[in-house]
Amino acid sequence: MKRVHAKAILVAMLLLVAIVGLTAASESFAAGKTYAGLQKISDSQRGVTVEVGPKDIVPNKAVRFDVTLSTHSVELGFDLTKIATLEDGKGNVLTPTGWEGSPPGGHHRTGVLSFPPLGDGVTTITLRLKGIADVPERVFAWQLK
Repeated sequence: MKRVHAKAILVAMLLLVAIVGLTAASESFAAGKTYAGLQKISDSQRGVTVEVGPKDIVPNKAVRFDVTLSTHSVELGFDLTKIATLEDGKGNVLTPTGWEGSPPGGHHRTGVLSFPPLGDGVTTITLRLKGIADVPERVFAWQLK
């Protein structure tokens, strides 16, 4: 009888560990998970190609994107911190905190666009760039899983 009782306790403990593990694995961004390796997204319209790739996204740290712009017909004379926004999927819209890279002008620009840290529970991010080469808006979105 003690052996059956011990097995029941062991099974209950294993189930509890499994449930806790699954719950922890399904928690959202704020749980401390780092999102590395999110895919780069490319948008080519009106002679300008914009490629954006999130750098490692880490809770409580600035959100950073590698950005490359390339053209042979349009002057890239805009300030990316003035035309970019980041939406967190919860209705919050963030504005850039900085750009480290090529200055406005020319036909090829690369750099890192930074935003404030994301809040709790974020499962999607959407970067919007407005008015590049008269394209009203270019949208780049990622799922944080």
